[in-house]
Amino acid sequence: MCMVRMDENRRRGLTPWLAVMLVDFYMLPLLMADIDSTLLVFTVVMPLVCVAVSAWHGWRVGVEPLLPWLAAVLWVLSVLVYNAAAWVYAPVYAVLALVGNLLGRWPGR
Repeated sequence: MCMVRMDENRRRGLTPWLAVMLVDFYMLPLLMADIDSTLLVFTVVMPLVCVAVSAWHGWRVGVEPLLPWLAAVLWVLSVLVYNAAAWVYAPVYAVLALVGNLLGRWPGR
């Protein structure tokens, strides 16, 4: 049986970034009152927060291949709460997290 084990430092290092993504995916949709705010939150704010958090992680910690996967999983779980038809955007958020992570690492160390 093949198991992927994360050491304690690596897991602890992902916690603040995942907490911000949790707020992004679960709390920001609560701000949607009408169609205009819904479009703004889903098409601008949430993707920008995902890229910004991933870039910040890339700058501070380095490239983490697990981050895009976790972003996709968090998105799928939030979709189950809010809108089951939006699960198809999980790969989009994974790519956004990967691009942000790589961009954050690029000018740094």
